[in-house]
Amino acid sequence: MRPISKRLFACLIALLVVTSGSIALAGTAAADPTATGDLAADGTDTITDFNASADRNHTVTYDTDLSTDTKDNFDELSLEIRNDGHTYASYSSADAAVVSGGSNTSTALEVQFTVNHADLEKLPGDANQVTNTTYNFTERQTGTDEGNGTSYDRTVGYEFGSDHAVRTIHSDDSSLVDDLEVADSSDDDGWFGGFSVSSLNPFSSSSDTSATIKDDVGINGSQTDVHVYSESDNVTSAFDDQLEDADDGERIGMLMTSNVDDGIVYVFANEPGEKIGGENVSDSDSYIVANEGGEYMVNMGDDYEGQDTASLELVAGQDVSADALQSDLGYGMLQAYGLDFGSLSSSLGDLIPLSIGGGAAGASLAGVAFVASRKQFGA
Repeated sequence: MRPISKRLFACLIALLVVTSGSIALAGTAAADPTATGDLAADGTDTITDFNASADRNHTVTYDTDLSTDTKDNFDELSLEIRNDGHTYASYSSADAAVVSGGSNTSTALEVQFTVNHADLEKLPGDANQVTNTTYNFTERQTGTDEGNGTSYDRTVGYEFGSDHAVRTIHSDDSSLVDDLEVADSSDDDGWFGGFSVSSLNPFSSSSDTSATIKDDVGINGSQTDVHVYSESDNVTSAFDDQLEDADDGERIGMLMTSNVDDGIVYVFANEPGEKIGGENVSDSDSYIVANEGGEYMVNMGDDYEGQDTASLELVAGQDVSADALQSDLGYGMLQAYGLDFGSLSSSLGDLIPLSIGGGAAGASLAGVAFVASRKQFGA
């Protein structure tokens, strides 16, 4: 073979190797999160100033491993956002927008998920601290048995804003839950169901259901609102039992042993209400708003300016002492005395001026407490 022919043959072999390699790469597009959305999807992403705002979102893009298919060719094409074994947001193929590919084109199918920050309202974290999440992408082609799809994980951090901190309870045995006591529903036997001598006793210090949620939370002074969520049916029921008959903004007697750094605070049903004496609470006050269904918000008042940690204790089903009412919340002696013996209703509270003293008035007040509601405090 002539030298030129040998060189030509070598070139042809080299070209064949390169071409065959290109064909192989084009036919096996790798399934993976990509950097075409707001996130790099490479494990270095951090969402800053996160506060579960309803008007913020970000996008993340994912390439499937099929270059000629549409979303309909998958029984599962999903994104789940997880932390510590719990899923806080999930999106399916119905939520994904097609960026490129599909419809029998030669380009890999690329879809984009929009993550709404409000969907992650229960993601736990401390103010100004990062909570790391796992973005789990799963694709399972049509006809593939469930559990046999392909899964990819990427780490995304959420740096909480200075105004936002969250605690979420997932089960009764959570480290955040103490003193859980649930009423035995089997005792409910009709008209006399749940009756006991203690249920008529105004001196009783607890209800049939009780629970305590407590933890130290990272805050940024008075700027931070702390949100607490319960996804435990028993814990939620213990709090809901005390809120059942309360009107919006009422003070809840059997939640008023809740405290922040060992000082009890006002607890209102569903929305902020009035302090003792008729003045509405403001952002400068520390207080708790409890909503039925397991959602509680702690407003950090001016006393926490400059602090970076707060010890919270939300208590359901325990009555509050007269001493605590007077020393921490400004109740008058008679008001606190009456409430200590039965948590007077708001209608009765209107009949008791702040200036009333002791003596016979105090005795009559204690007597009235036998028939007063134990669920709420009066003005």
